[in-house]
Amino acid sequence: MTIRRFELRDPEKNHSKFWEVSDPEGLGGSAGWLVTCRWGRIGSSGQERTFHFSGYDEAEAFRGDKIDEKKGKGSVGKTTVKLVT
Repeated sequence: MTIRRFELRDPEKNHSKFWEVSDPEGLGGSAGWLVTCRWGRIGSSGQERTFHFSGYDEAEAFRGDKIDEKKGKGSVGKTTVKLVT
């Protein structure tokens, strides 16, 4: 699984936040796909939410839309982490 991390820092607005999103993860068969997002203040463990989708294309579209949304607000991509399970 790959996790992409974005950060937004703006000292004038006291912004110091992160947002992470996982690649779509298949549950097998027709069980669907999961995308996990995590967000919060940089230095904290933040909050996490997992979204369930019936198909890969739907999950990937959601992920892409969220990435575009964060970039549009000024977040900068910081790291991409590939987790081996």
